[in-house]
Amino acid sequence: ARNYSLQRAYPDQEFPFTEEDARCVLCQQPLTPDTQRRLTAFETFIKAETQQAADQAQAELNRTLVSFQNLTVGHKAFLEFLPDLPEDQNTLKQSIRRFHGLTWKIRLVVLNSCKDLLWTAPYTLPSSPLSELSGLIQTMLLRAEELERVATRDERLSLINEQNELLARQWLADILDDIETEIERKKILFALNNAIRDTVTTGITRKSGELADTYVTDVLRDRLTTEVNNLGAAYMQVEFDSPGGRLGQKRFKISLQGAPDNTEVSHVLSEGEFRCIALAGFLAELSTEQSGSALIFDDPVCSLDHQWRRKVASRLVQFASERQVIVFTHDIVFLADLVEGCNTQNIPLRQSYLRRGLSKHGECFDGVP
Repeated sequence: ARNYSLQRAYPDQEFPFTEEDARCVLCQQPLTPDTQRRLTAFETFIKAETQQAADQAQAELNRTLVSFQNLTVGHKAFLEFLPDLPEDQNTLKQSIRRFHGLTWKIRLVVLNSCKDLLWTAPYTLPSSPLSELSGLIQTMLLRAEELERVATRDERLSLINEQNELLARQWLADILDDIETEIERKKILFALNNAIRDTVTTGITRKSGELADTYVTDVLRDRLTTEVNNLGAAYMQVEFDSPGGRLGQKRFKISLQGAPDNTEVSHVLSEGEFRCIALAGFLAELSTEQSGSALIFDDPVCSLDHQWRRKVASRLVQFASERQVIVFTHDIVFLADLVEGCNTQNIPLRQSYLRRGLSKHGECFDGVP
């Protein structure tokens, strides 16, 4: 009725045309006032229904487009789970990639058509891999249930241990050459450490110290006291001390009684006193030497006063009764003390002197110059 009225009967008038002399476009009868009102009311009703249907359709279209745009298709759809599929399911993996790739393209075509209001036929959607994927999931679930049902806790632990051992062997095979090299290096290092332990002198030093403390230290300490008294130096209050040993050798030193451990005797005593104590220490050490070899002294009374010179001369004469003693000196008084001591104790004495000649040096002559 609308199309006929607008195109043929009343092309220049809005539908429905209800003016004077208007006729019904369906029955061609003249329109009465009542018919005109009802026709107008019917047109209003039809427009209202049509607009409401159109609005609902547009709203539904908008909701559908939003859901369609938010669909997870393409690479994001299988990025998380595809790597977890078994390695023997390459065909299924390719089907999933192909399906989602075309799905992404179809969505793009539909969205562009709705935007441009120009419909473009989309690609043909391939068959969905959902049934194959569901079958694989079901198979894997059944397999998991079977494994859980069959394998006991002990068996599972045994399999896990076996797997770990196989993995360890596989890793070991890759570094076997390095391990063998390291083993050889460890063997050499072990042998060297054993050799070092065999050559360590700590035990020797300790034993040497024990033996020295038992058989030597007390003897030397007593002899030092005796020699210091014989030389008239008892007032210095020195003592024989053993600070320890190193490399298997026992060490001894002379220290001042009551002084701090780090006090050096040479920093306290005068040059003469220090020489007297040093000579007493040397004479005390001779008590432990049993070879009876000759003794040679070069000006032993240098820096000593006349009292100590006489005592030193007397002590050297006593040693001359047991072994040969050779003394070099420029001190005439000390020489006289030696001669007097030898004559008193009947000790054989030979006097000689050295001089420089015209053609050579160190000529030795008997007697005194």
